[in-house]
Amino acid sequence: MVFIADDLIGLEGVIKELFPESDFQSYLLYKIRNTLAHIRNRDREAVSMEIKNMVHEATKDQFLEAFYRFKKNWEYAYSNVIKSFENEFDALTTYFLYPDKIRRYIYTTNLLERFIKR
Repeated sequence: MVFIADDLIGLEGVIKELFPESDFQSYLLYKIRNTLAHIRNRDREAVSMEIKNMVHEATKDQFLEAFYRFKKNWEYAYSNVIKSFENEFDALTTYFLYPDKIRRYIYTTNLLERFIKR
């Protein structure tokens, strides 16, 4: 089982307690939106592109390399953003445990949300 949720404090711990064999993926779209809310307007496009490039990497190692570049470029201005990614790294990269063909369904719940809305 894989649970996909936002970063509600304590949720991952409760899920792991109830379903210890499960995986937990933090909802990346929310993470990106929340991150961009803390970025100055003049930097928002560049930061957004770097984050999206990280998310679309083929492997977790490539994601990590892209994150280090992101960190190098933006830590001076947005150290809290960098720390939040570091603190949530495992939950943000769970989707790499799954086949490439289904990853986009794991790191974003847009299709599920659209289905529920209808």
